[in-house]
Amino acid sequence: MKNVLFLVAGGGFQWESLTLADQLKEDWACHYVVGEVGLYPGSVLSKRLEGSTYLAIPEFSSRANSNLLHIARNLWRAMRLLWGAVGRQRPDVAVCLGSSSSIPIAMVCRLRGIPVVFIESITRTDSLSSTGRLLLRLHLVDHFYVQWPEQEKLHPQARYKGTVL
Repeated sequence: MKNVLFLVAGGGFQWESLTLADQLKEDWACHYVVGEVGLYPGSVLSKRLEGSTYLAIPEFSSRANSNLLHIARNLWRAMRLLWGAVGRQRPDVAVCLGSSSSIPIAMVCRLRGIPVVFIESITRTDSLSSTGRLLLRLHLVDHFYVQWPEQEKLHPQARYKGTVL
């Protein structure tokens, strides 16, 4: 069985991420990366990940906190945590859906030679996200999927293969 490092992003991405994770876990050993903010006792995410291997990383970017020092510090912390986890788990691929938390995962996986798959959120109907554009510009993803056929024309690497939901 192959290993996948799978981002379960918080907020609106969580349900979409967990739906995709359900589809993958039958054929893949899933190791999850979650934001530490959404992981508290009794939360849906905590219950869902019970018995699973997961790593909680700091939320480094949010609309509520745009302080550059805060972002840089938490991005660095996330990358250090991921470096160790990726080294131990040796995933065959990393799968990220929509969230800015994809950035440190993609950076660490690129440095370790692990392919990265990024999937735009289904809520992105007529443009690519800032995260998606940044990952493409920095060549941090190996496969870039969109969930609307019209979006394929937005970037040469964008591929439509259907929806997650």
